[in-house]
Amino acid sequence: MIHNRIEIGKEVVTKKYRSKIAADKEAQILNACKGTNLTADLYSQQGTVLQMSFLKGVSLLELLNQSDYNSSCVASMEQAIQALCRWLDAFETHTQAVLGKTVVLNDLHLNNFLLCGDRVAGVDFEVWHFGEPEENTAILLAYLESYWLKTEGLKEDLCRTVRLCRRSEQWQLVENTRIQKQLAIAKRRLIRPMLQQSTAVILAGGQASRMEGVPKQSLRWHGYTFLEHLIFCLDCFDECVCSVQQDFEQECILPCWNDEISGQGPLAALATVLNHAATPLVFVTACDTPLLTRELIAKIYQEMQQESDYCIVKTSDGKIHPLCGIYRKSMESVIRTNLQQGNRKIMRCLEQAKGTIIQLDDRLSQCLLNVNTPEIYQTMQSIIPLSHLF
Repeated sequence: MIHNRIEIGKEVVTKKYRSKIAADKEAQILNACKGTNLTADLYSQQGTVLQMSFLKGVSLLELLNQSDYNSSCVASMEQAIQALCRWLDAFETHTQAVLGKTVVLNDLHLNNFLLCGDRVAGVDFEVWHFGEPEENTAILLAYLESYWLKTEGLKEDLCRTVRLCRRSEQWQLVENTRIQKQLAIAKRRLIRPMLQQSTAVILAGGQASRMEGVPKQSLRWHGYTFLEHLIFCLDCFDECVCSVQQDFEQECILPCWNDEISGQGPLAALATVLNHAATPLVFVTACDTPLLTRELIAKIYQEMQQESDYCIVKTSDGKIHPLCGIYRKSMESVIRTNLQQGNRKIMRCLEQAKGTIIQLDDRLSQCLLNVNTPEIYQTMQSIIPLSHLF
């Protein structure tokens, strides 16, 4: 799976997304803000391809990274942050009026905002949720505090500017959310090298017998298939593939790796994906866990030990989930030895390697609801997708 691709013309920008959900979420914001100068204007959408107006400007992050931090530059940066706060005020007011709720932007990275003359315009609206204005304040403060600045005291000055411009009586909510976002940003920075050394694999080679033969990856939830939800969640990986039976390959929108031997269970599927992977690490998840979030992925990568052969999770009900976690490519030999000896049980195989099992709390445990029966599928329809933290 390739990254989002952006083709910039003189008047039109074409953006090709990895995920249909990401394309639809950005289109919803662009449509809501059409004609306001808050964002680019959306011209058209065809599936995962959006065409929008070209915005000429300089990113706020580029301003922040200027080599010469003289008094004039510092003043211009403070003015730019003030303009960004005015943009946020206008954006929240407008989205509240059009969509009925305030939009919270999970990614308030300064690279996503352009200074176009004397105004700020936003770009990149793939990850957002409905919430409260205080959340936007907290996320912006967390991003500002995560940047490295050469001038001592500048970071504090810019954060003070945000607090003054975005004054709110709900400071406790701001502080609590801010801490959560700072932790998420720190996790992302720490695990980024490991994500770049990983291939994400969605295991979709099961028989779906308990789902009355309906392929679970094709089931729909909130307008999208389980597979589309997982692709959106796994957008943090450079490469994402699907491990499938041969009869599903033509229907899949991802690159596919076929099971070597059909019907041999998840341990054989693991051997196949580890054999195919060109990266030292492989993150696997089952196609029947559409509630998976990037927050849970970040936690697993944060807990992965250098000496561990694998890192999987245990939910609050005591159940271990070997099909949600990280495996080193070197595990293939252990797995194949077990398969040759007639053992197809994953946990018995993992007992012969050195690994980490993470205990999840009740909240994160909900992300691993296995939707493998019609009854569970009916029950989960009322669950709202969780927002992603990075």
